[in-house]
Amino acid sequence: MDLIESLSYEISKLPGVGSKSARRIVTHLLKAKDDYVSNLVKLMSDLKSKVGKCPVCGMFTENEVCSICSSSLRKKDRICVVEESEDVHSFEESKVFDGLYHVLWGRISPYNGIYPEMLNIESLKKRSLAGGIKEIIIATNPDDEGDVTASYVKNAIGEICPDIIFSRLSSGLQSGADISFASSRALYSAFENRVKL
Repeated sequence: MDLIESLSYEISKLPGVGSKSARRIVTHLLKAKDDYVSNLVKLMSDLKSKVGKCPVCGMFTENEVCSICSSSLRKKDRICVVEESEDVHSFEESKVFDGLYHVLWGRISPYNGIYPEMLNIESLKKRSLAGGIKEIIIATNPDDEGDVTASYVKNAIGEICPDIIFSRLSSGLQSGADISFASSRALYSAFENRVKL
């Protein structure tokens, strides 16, 4: 396999990129100026070496603690639990939530070999036990695995912190929809009409 094919193959592994798109990207890189390609390579290298997970919420950050967790402007008594870091960006772009987040890094899916102990749930327990949390909004995707994950999170935290209110996004989101692709309007509606669990 030559360089062009090898790079095209690796790029095609990216989410949403098929083999034809990967080939177009490689062609674009070959035509691009050297400084553009060098900068892109440097940024990709820096991404792996300088970006980590926030020890509080689990979101990607370049800082010791992410900008949301360290902000004095956020409401500290509400946590929105999401599956992936991209979901946080969707909520932030829609401006529907001004509290804190917690990234699970997946969802319970025994079929895919993902079990509760593999998710970022223990740190959510610690945050809840630290006190000050009044509501946990569970914003997992609206499908069977998202429902199972939401139920597990509610039971795991509710067992140790019975005073916390748990809610789930309303059915304004289509079943099987991915929150990271939902429109701002759909997220706003689902968030404002959330249902108590």
